[in-house]
Amino acid sequence: MKTIILILSIFLATSCSNDDDNQTAQLTPVTFTEIGTGFTDLNDNIEQNLLITTETDWNTLLNYFPNYIVDGYINETNIDFNDYSIIAIISENQPSSGFSVNITSIEENDNLIIVYSEIQNSGSGYTGFFQPFQIVKIPVTNKPVEFE
Repeated sequence: MKTIILILSIFLATSCSNDDDNQTAQLTPVTFTEIGTGFTDLNDNIEQNLLITTETDWNTLLNYFPNYIVDGYINETNIDFNDYSIIAIISENQPSSGFSVNITSIEENDNLIIVYSEIQNSGSGYTGFFQPFQIVKIPVTNKPVEFE
């Protein structure tokens, strides 16, 4: 009898999974609003995936871009960080201005926010080195963000 209980205990212990890192468990969509998209020709080739939660960090990003980018491609610069957080994706250099960053969805669970994005190529545009970007705002969060 002890052997059966021991075997059942081992079976139950190994068959139960307590995988708290399971990112796909109970994911729910996060509503986001695009506040900027375009490309820059800074040619620094630094890919960046950012969660911005403070005005200081937001101003640092805005100062990274030349004025013509901020004025021409970013429709909202005054963000209330009590209500919103910013997600910004800046791609590495692409060979033409026909490339773009597209945030396809943002989802969350109890522990994490996951941002899904892709680089798209329209096949047209100026040749050269360009870094496409997209910036969105989401409801304020303190959760870590993972970019896929």
